[in-house]
Amino acid sequence: MDNKFRLQIIAPNGIYLDKEIDSLTCVTEEGEIEVLPHHSEYLANLEISIIYIKNDNTRVGYAIGGGAIHFDGAQNLCKLIVATIYKEEDIDLSKIKKQKETLEKKLNTNLSTVEHKNVERELRKAINNIKFKESSK
Repeated sequence: MDNKFRLQIIAPNGIYLDKEIDSLTCVTEEGEIEVLPHHSEYLANLEISIIYIKNDNTRVGYAIGGGAIHFDGAQNLCKLIVATIYKEEDIDLSKIKKQKETLEKKLNTNLSTVEHKNVERELRKAINNIKFKESSK
């Protein structure tokens, strides 16, 4: 029995990652899960959070802006469709902190319900990226 499975991460600009891995840890609406080879069929929404990919005793984290996960048990294939994805080194902390401040100010303005929800989501992404970057130091 193979001890790896194929992971595909699909971002808005195309396939971000396509490789064989040992495990994936992510946060769904129902909580944190760990996906291992030959997982049962699975479909869920992903939260704005950090995912961890383990491969050959190396664990790498990525900040994601939400999305969906599907594990196809028959193909031993996991697909993540994400709104955004960043490695720690891709995050400019000063830039993201300024973005956070701008979004916080915008929340205090007169916004429609839809605009408020969109700004709030972008703020959650910024906070997630800041926490990820600061925890990687």
